[in-house]
Amino acid sequence: RRGVGTLEFTILEISGALFGAVAVFLTVRQNVFCWPVGMVNVSLYSVIFYREEAFANTGLQVIYFAISAYGWYQWQHGGAQGTALRVTRISRKQGALVAFFGAVGLLVCVKFLSFGTADTLTTVLSLCAQWMMAKKLFECWWVWIAADVIYVPWLIDQGLRPTAGLYALFLCLAIMGTIEWRKSLKKKAAKPA
Repeated sequence: RRGVGTLEFTILEISGALFGAVAVFLTVRQNVFCWPVGMVNVSLYSVIFYREEAFANTGLQVIYFAISAYGWYQWQHGGAQGTALRVTRISRKQGALVAFFGAVGLLVCVKFLSFGTADTLTTVLSLCAQWMMAKKLFECWWVWIAADVIYVPWLIDQGLRPTAGLYALFLCLAIMGTIEWRKSLKKKAAKPA
């Protein structure tokens, strides 16, 4: 492996992990600054995954960056009449879109790009979850949980132990996210129309 074990690589990986942990924590708290912090995280991880020749996850970081810019805008102006976006449940139409693009993404990665199984599945799940998060859809956390359960052992196998630890933390934060965002849904439902 190109960078694993070097001091420079370890510092880069730990820095990426710290920015990632802060970004997800801010997301759980519904703090809009999760997006710029997340953009730093994905920039660092694009380098890490490229060095590891995990090309699907390298490309994923670039797409994350674009979705993060979109999410940053959406969380501030994506609500009714340009107001801040609130947590909502996924609609049938949105669910169908996620399922369709997820299936297409799996097909493209497997058929045409020949990525490994874990690399492909985590890439597609992560893209779907990131878009759902940008739209502040509660169910994004369930997709993140599924992705993190796959990521942790795969990253250990790749020799990326600090990153595997980060994704184990992400798993815990995703569980916290389901709890916190569910509270937001209940508050919204309790408010008189």
